[in-house]
Amino acid sequence: MWNSVANETTAAARRDHYRAAEQAMWQHHGAGAPVERWTDVGALGIRVRTLDVGAGRPVLFVHGGPNAGATWGPLVGHLDGVRALAVDRPGCGLSDPLDYSTISTRQMWDALVTTLVAVLEDADTGPVDAVGSSFGGACVLWLARQRPDLVHSIVLEGVPLVEGMVLAPNLRPLAIRPLGRLIARLPARDADVRRTFRQLGHECLVTGGWPSGPDRDWGLSMMNDTATMRNEVRLIQKGASWRGFRPGVGFDSAALGGITAPTLWIVGDRDPFGSVALVESWAHEMPAAALTVMPDSGHLPWLDDPEEHARLIEDFWSSRPNPSASASHPASEGET
Repeated sequence: MWNSVANETTAAARRDHYRAAEQAMWQHHGAGAPVERWTDVGALGIRVRTLDVGAGRPVLFVHGGPNAGATWGPLVGHLDGVRALAVDRPGCGLSDPLDYSTISTRQMWDALVTTLVAVLEDADTGPVDAVGSSFGGACVLWLARQRPDLVHSIVLEGVPLVEGMVLAPNLRPLAIRPLGRLIARLPARDADVRRTFRQLGHECLVTGGWPSGPDRDWGLSMMNDTATMRNEVRLIQKGASWRGFRPGVGFDSAALGGITAPTLWIVGDRDPFGSVALVESWAHEMPAAALTVMPDSGHLPWLDDPEEHARLIEDFWSSRPNPSASASHPASEGET
């Protein structure tokens, strides 16, 4: 019993440390102090956490992996007049995990759509502008495919998980059992973060001294104080081997033509998950899509220049009315 109490005390301290690092990072980037919103996803038996900040145009942010919702802080800090809903995908940040081992790939995507719908209904947003990165980009595409009534527009930051995506070098060891699970349990260090981001195409960012200060502290806390890495390794091993992604895991490129929401693709020319030509071919399949290529930029391109990305996104939104102005009320401070 005493061991159980001690373990829970330690886990609570780590969660508190993570929250403090998260808040410090968002405030460092001028993104405000997000409210922690918890959504019960009854159909899945899990609770999902969302960072809810600001007022105005409702925008849903869905991260890739291994990562968490706070990764959007640098971008949110440069966006004006938005209510940002940055979700921790199941198993990431502080959200409860999903057991991917017991479900098919299609059931996995259905569960993730169910999760996002529950978050939006709980936040009472109505239709949203959706921003997704990597695996989160595929989540947004699946949401737009299954619930087009909820997606007003789409921004895809970096190469999304569409069929044909390349498995980048930093993920290949994680796809190998039991090596990936061993790596996930090792404490992360500064050198690990810098090496990973170089592999993700962010050489210029790392050479300039990133991450440092609150960015560094949050990244290390996410990897060391939460179960994100362990849970995401299970997800990676479900969808990939060391050779690459398993067939049928990525969003079907042939289905892109059925996505009617206006879509802005923003990709870095150093993104290791797919070439610019590949992304061009995907964007060409969509009825209302535009592509912007960012020079000397990697897989999480907003980190390289968040101010410029905010400008691109706001220009994209400017010709489209606020999708749900009447419903975009921020959460109250007491909401948990």
